[in-house]
Amino acid sequence: VVLGAAVLIIALVLGATFHRVEHVLLGLSAVLASYLVAGVLAKPDWSQVGHGLVVPSVPASGAALIAVAATLGTTLAPWGLAFIQSYAVDKKIRREDYTPERLEVAVGSLLTGVIAVAITVACAATLGAAHHGIDDASDAARALRPLAGDYASILFGVGLAGAGLLAAAVVPLATSYSLAEAVGRPGDLDGRTMDERFFYGCFAVLIVAAAALVSLPGVPLLPVVFFSQLVNAILLAPHLVLLVRLNRDPRVVDPARVLSRRWAAAAWCGIALVLSSVASIAVVVVARRLG
Repeated sequence: VVLGAAVLIIALVLGATFHRVEHVLLGLSAVLASYLVAGVLAKPDWSQVGHGLVVPSVPASGAALIAVAATLGTTLAPWGLAFIQSYAVDKKIRREDYTPERLEVAVGSLLTGVIAVAITVACAATLGAAHHGIDDASDAARALRPLAGDYASILFGVGLAGAGLLAAAVVPLATSYSLAEAVGRPGDLDGRTMDERFFYGCFAVLIVAAAALVSLPGVPLLPVVFFSQLVNAILLAPHLVLLVRLNRDPRVVDPARVLSRRWAAAAWCGIALVLSSVASIAVVVVARRLG
């Protein structure tokens, strides 16, 4: 299944136009709505959900801090920020398109948070209540069946498959954009494959390498996922610093569109939050080493 999905993704990106790729990715992202239904079918205690959203509780353990950092890394992934920039260039967005594009990004960010809450609620109301652990991502889908019925398990599985295919296409695409830009050859999804050999070559190599890695027997996929998101969390702070500095530089950005002091202050507060989270993890890791 993994190798088949890899072939389909490579064929899509190498053979389709920009807008065809965009429509397929939007279709895959729409599948994530199944998580919202799974969260409802799990029949959680909504009063506890509301209390947890307002008054969150995090266990005072290293594992909990690592989970918080991994969540931060997967929610504000630096590759995602790079992808938005490169994708906007490839989409050939004009200045008059900035307002609807900003709205699109804001709505997407909001939906990301809502779907993440739905996943947490579905797992907490079923797996957490029954004290079931998760050794593999598929355990989350399978374990929901006896606790919340077949529909919750099926919907969660569909959402899991959609999220996997979406990430398998977008993350290598973001990396290929960055690599191509680094050598002065920006990627173009509307360009001919032979004219964009470096961009498309990077994409194909990344897909094949990832498919080969996860297909190896005995690879602990859940720790791999956690480790990758921890790396994201560590790389996020310098990435955000560079973004703010670039957006405040009139030599790079149109002086009329330079990031305002108010938004810059908000950005620096976010960066401070990221740095504090990463610092907390570093303290825990050092304490464990010394202990």
